[in-house]
Amino acid sequence: IGHSRVLYGSLRELGTPDAGTDESPSYANVPFLDRPWTDWSEFVAGNAVLDSAFTLMMESLANGNVDVLRTRLKKMLQEERYHTLHGRSWMQEVKAGAALTRAWRESLEWIGPENSDVDELHREGRLAHGVRDLRRLLEERLDGHAPPSGLEWHGWEPIRRPRSATCRRVDSPHPALPRERGREEKPPCPFCRSADTEVISLFGSQVMTMQCKCHACGSFFEASKY
Repeated sequence: IGHSRVLYGSLRELGTPDAGTDESPSYANVPFLDRPWTDWSEFVAGNAVLDSAFTLMMESLANGNVDVLRTRLKKMLQEERYHTLHGRSWMQEVKAGAALTRAWRESLEWIGPENSDVDELHREGRLAHGVRDLRRLLEERLDGHAPPSGLEWHGWEPIRRPRSATCRRVDSPHPALPRERGREEKPPCPFCRSADTEVISLFGSQVMTMQCKCHACGSFFEASKY
């Protein structure tokens, strides 16, 4: 929430009214973050891919020619590096193929096609990187995990970012959230896929995670509460 407040307050420096004012345009969430996650692999993919894409964009702003962004984003970037380390380490452990592909696609759609507003901001010096560089840096940051190919840009909009068919307005009713898991639940082990597990703590490293132990392989892991 704190990061969002800083970023929304900085939008005016990029020629966009502050969020929350009567002048602010409609916008939409990245669909990956707008739907309840039902599997640990989705959390891993979101943390590893989407968060890395957001961090790269903030780094590009922090290295641009807008002074207020250069100063405001420094502390945020210091905190973001821990998210990157967490996401990359779990990505190597968890089989999250489908979730990673979806997170990759939506990250690229969020960055946008070449010669869009991102490249325009790059030409103006407000962003240190253009679309091609952001795509390349994201792939490097994910240790060469290849992005999906054959993206269709028909229907892509600069305000809603992803293709409009995949995007939901934030003022629409939110889908019903799944119930929170309790200690009686037995999430499968991400290492050996065994169901012989137990929840040892309802409080994990994130608000939405709980700590678990697998009796089959002896591994400890975290699982989503939802």
